[in-house]
Amino acid sequence: MNEQLADLHKRHEAAWNKFTYFILAITAASIAFALQRSEGASVDWTLLFLAFGLCLWALSFWCGISELKQASHALQKNYTLLEIEAGVYGRVSDGNPDVLSVKRSLSEAIKEAASKADTYHSWQLRLYISGAVSYVFWHFARIFLG
Repeated sequence: MNEQLADLHKRHEAAWNKFTYFILAITAASIAFALQRSEGASVDWTLLFLAFGLCLWALSFWCGISELKQASHALQKNYTLLEIEAGVYGRVSDGNPDVLSVKRSLSEAIKEAASKADTYHSWQLRLYISGAVSYVFWHFARIFLG
């Protein structure tokens, strides 16, 4: 049963990471495409939609990078906690207040990093979609008002 849980967890993490990298890739591609399409565009108020969309995409990219960073921190802290429990650092008593304090601190840090990663993950997609909507508004404004 533990192997099945571990395998399921690995697959979940792999899918989560693929999604994050996918959003990072399409965000970078969208920024490049929007900049290429805006070459030679006349300077007017409609560029505000484009600028807003580019800012949202930049924030989306930052959220994706931040999510990966927080997930990495959580993984490293989890690894350290498992090392302590496995006795890598020598035999320590589970009743030792210092050991309990370290374990508690690591567990809290893991939860905090995982929570931050979840938040960044959610905002990454929201910001990407919002940037795309802003880009579409810019495109339609150029067509109908330009």
